[in-house]
Amino acid sequence: ATESGMDPRSLFQYELAIAAASEQTAKAVGHKAPEEAFIAGLLQDIGLLFLLHHYPREYRRVIQHEHKHGTLQEAEREVFGIDHAEAGGYLAETWRLPEYVIAAIKEHHDNDHPAEKDTLSNIVRLAVLLTNDHFSGYETQIEKRLEQINRISGLLSISKSTVDSISSSLLSSTIATADFLGKP
Repeated sequence: ATESGMDPRSLFQYELAIAAASEQTAKAVGHKAPEEAFIAGLLQDIGLLFLLHHYPREYRRVIQHEHKHGTLQEAEREVFGIDHAEAGGYLAETWRLPEYVIAAIKEHHDNDHPAEKDTLSNIVRLAVLLTNDHFSGYETQIEKRLEQINRISGLLSISKSTVDSISSSLLSSTIATADFLGKP
């Protein structure tokens, strides 16, 4: 990933944090299988990993903000004609993952049109919103991000105090997940 200009360690920590936040959120909403949420959280950026692995030089253009866009997805579409969520969805379909996991991967950044009944997608969306992206250089404005967190947590019927609890425990949860996986 270094040829792409992206720090692999930061990316790995980010992915683990999303997986941990997905699992915690799933437990908070009483989801029947929190481990599925963990896996969906871990897989949500599989399209990003695909693009980084197969097109590192092109991805450098995205990271270097060669195209002045507001979001990572807009910059990816400019460079590749597709964003990493779409690419991940295609990979998940090819691998014949369950439809609800495919939806979570495809929709993890679609915060303007969340599905009221799609709990797993909303769990992963919220996890992404609660996790800081320190690797891409693209960040959502704080006001918009807070509005999206409020909307998605409302759809999941999660209180503000529960969201705050999940958010404040992300560092320790990420470290515990890394330890579990044997990665410091």
